[in-house]
Amino acid sequence: MTGKIPISRIRLFRIDERALSFADKVGVSPLTALLLRMRGLSGDGIDEARTWLRPGLSDSLASVSLGPGARDAALLWQKMKGARRVVIYGDYDVDGASATALAMEMALESFREVRYFIPHRHREGYGVHEKVVRALAESGCDLLVTVDCGTRDISALRAARDAGIPVIIFDHHTPGESLPEGAIVVNPHIGGDDEARTLCAAGVLWVWAMTEGVMHPDWLEGRSDLAALATLADHVPLGRLNRGLVRRGMDVIRLSGRRGLRRLLDETGVQAADVDEEAIVMKIIPCLNAAGRLGLADIAVDVLLGGEGLEKNVRELVSLNRKRQSISAEILEKILPEISGGESLVLSDLSWP
Repeated sequence: MTGKIPISRIRLFRIDERALSFADKVGVSPLTALLLRMRGLSGDGIDEARTWLRPGLSDSLASVSLGPGARDAALLWQKMKGARRVVIYGDYDVDGASATALAMEMALESFREVRYFIPHRHREGYGVHEKVVRALAESGCDLLVTVDCGTRDISALRAARDAGIPVIIFDHHTPGESLPEGAIVVNPHIGGDDEARTLCAAGVLWVWAMTEGVMHPDWLEGRSDLAALATLADHVPLGRLNRGLVRRGMDVIRLSGRRGLRRLLDETGVQAADVDEEAIVMKIIPCLNAAGRLGLADIAVDVLLGGEGLEKNVRELVSLNRKRQSISAEILEKILPEISGGESLVLSDLSWP
């Protein structure tokens, strides 16, 4: 389908004297100055432009607000320290897997016995499921932490409340008309500021731990790679806070301190020291995402945690991604004859993963 836009709605940006002057003041090329101008940064906004180009996290973290649930969650986390049976409940995409891995590493520093659960994409689907919560209650659970899900899971988390299980939710999805009763919800869409609302789930968790002093800053710095992965995977807006997170996390990835990521980089032919955001988006994230789409997201989490069977799991991720690529090519070949016309189409098939 071809659309027409009135000329009155088209804004043209050209390199002119203002762009050249701004480029000289900021110390960038005229093209970069023009791009900054397209984002509303020009004129006297020299410091703002420099911050945009080289974002730091300190100022963003000092002013960000995740909402009223953040303090309550920190107090409960501290109160529950030493708890024996803690469960992290995540999601099967890269944000969910990264947030699960980050929550696991945090919880292992604070609690005695920690395990995680991620629902199967095809058998169970997204969100917290009541039957799983009831099973956790029967087996014993002192604290349930959900990441990248939970805000809308009213019925399932009512079962947790009825079983006497405290619940902390770290999420970034838009809430419904009501929230899970008895749960502490850390979700920027509930009383948070505009910048915080752009965070992915792993970003919410990382920023919460940093701003509430739940974990030592140096310890969290070393885990910013997980927040960066999730931020890039979820295609959230790259404003000042998210850009700072990605920049910090990419530095950690280049140091290749995380065994699983280092092996995945090697397996996909990417040099850790030279890795950039494009390589992460085009090579690493598809491998991690393939686990949730075609198999079990547990494989992605285990690789990020660097647990047992790492070599086997890394190879499995690469294999699953190749399978995903093959399936995508087959689907494209199948539907091409159906989309030869000019109209817009939405196609679906129950056999597509």
